[in-house]
Amino acid sequence: MTLSFVQKYIPDWKNPEDILDREIVSFKQLDQYVGNREDNNQLTNILLFAKKELDVIGIAYEFSFIKNNIDFNIPVTQVYGFCKDISSGEFCIVRETGQTNYSLPGGGCEVGESPEDAFRRELMEETSFKSDNIILVGATKVDMFTSDKKTHLQTIFQVRFYTDIKEIVPFIPNKDGFEVEERIFVSPLDLLEKVDWLKTEVGSQVIDEINKLK
Repeated sequence: MTLSFVQKYIPDWKNPEDILDREIVSFKQLDQYVGNREDNNQLTNILLFAKKELDVIGIAYEFSFIKNNIDFNIPVTQVYGFCKDISSGEFCIVRETGQTNYSLPGGGCEVGESPEDAFRRELMEETSFKSDNIILVGATKVDMFTSDKKTHLQTIFQVRFYTDIKEIVPFIPNKDGFEVEERIFVSPLDLLEKVDWLKTEVGSQVIDEINKLK
């Protein structure tokens, strides 16, 4: 068995020999897929082994902000957006059930989704907002290394968007079974206090780009 890391995603790739299709999925989705096989849980055991090996390897991360020339062939693991109420100047943040911390609306990309489509879907699921005015702010580039920093394992993107909210629609906690329990609006200053990663160097660079959109 081997454990490898995706460096680049080539859309519309096909292997005419024996592979009909391939997908990039989360660990949770992978667990569901292999759990449906009738092979005495062999692939499930391999999945658990891979998870343990990742813990043994140990992973170090380096973060940087990319504001243009984003290569979307590199795997995108999350999309989050700054949603601004244009009447008050406040930003929307959400809290999931059982959590005490807040985050920007967003989440992961589903199979076949573009980052913008993923954000549009997450925005509706988590806040009940629709938006046709979505602006790409940039992406946090995450480089992953072995803990000794000798081997580069993978590069992934965490994409950031901005959108204006023109109509504040009612919010129903946990609507349709989604995990968001609370939706609130906070001032730009409170936003920095409630969303921890915005206090980092990369977070400051993202905020600088957001401020340019005023």
